[in-house]
Amino acid sequence: MVSLKHYFRFLGFALLLSLLAACGQPPGSTVSAELEEQVDWIIGNIFRAGGSGPAAIIDLSVTFQDPNIELTDLETAIITNTLIPGQQWTFSEDELENYFFTLDSGKRGLSFSLRSDDLTANGSAIYLGIYTIEVELKNGKRSSKSLVTPAPGSLSSDGYNYTYSPEDYLGTPPSDYVALPRRATIGATALNTTDDTLTINFSVTDDRVYSGWLVLRDANNEFLGYVGEFQDFETRTAHPKLNGGSSLLTDGTTNTLTLAVSDIQVSSEVSDFSLEMVKNFSITLSDGKQYLGTDSTFNTYSVSFGTVQ
Repeated sequence: MVSLKHYFRFLGFALLLSLLAACGQPPGSTVSAELEEQVDWIIGNIFRAGGSGPAAIIDLSVTFQDPNIELTDLETAIITNTLIPGQQWTFSEDELENYFFTLDSGKRGLSFSLRSDDLTANGSAIYLGIYTIEVELKNGKRSSKSLVTPAPGSLSSDGYNYTYSPEDYLGTPPSDYVALPRRATIGATALNTTDDTLTINFSVTDDRVYSGWLVLRDANNEFLGYVGEFQDFETRTAHPKLNGGSSLLTDGTTNTLTLAVSDIQVSSEVSDFSLEMVKNFSITLSDGKQYLGTDSTFNTYSVSFGTVQ
């Protein structure tokens, strides 16, 4: 999963005339609510300094088949989960402005984030099972799609009903809880001005972790660029600057990234990039072994944060 970009949109004059002329009906009356079959989703285990927020979060995303649908056509969206009959999350017309997006292809959709404190009393757990997203338009048309969220690192639920942050869960989790991918433990960092390289060490003890990536930020936490994937989801090869290109170690052994400027995908918003600009970073680790040989990549991940000393 990748983050979805939001763009300003406008309805062209010619399109407006065609809609007004269609069967003499008002704009939006012929717009379809039908959703694409695929529902995208990811569940994250994210470090929150000082417990400043929920550690676990699920993102759900659907796209509309009709390329002419507009935000003003939407009435409500409702999300339900089979584990909690009768409970639902309802997003009103006004709220949907925060979740509506347009892809580069022109297709429109809705992307939602449900945090663990919205889902369970414990602020570090997320429901698994079947999620259903239903959308209703102002013209009365409806459409719904469902997805099944398996256990992390698996293609099925494996008998689990919840997934949780192993670093933040309070108390001993019940037997139907399964841990999200563990976060990286950040080790030593070093900026070598002699050969202009940045070295970052980290480790993780979780054999479900398959890949990951590094995000670099400046002293103000502004995005500078990224490095990844630690292991390619298609070729299954390791990043050449991770452990000398051997593999991502997930048994608690230290992983070492040694990076030159040329190894970093620098943001187009950054000019005259240098490694001295890097003051903060995050390491994301993901599952993905269960999808090898398919078009899918990963569905659960963890995020840790560090600073360059």
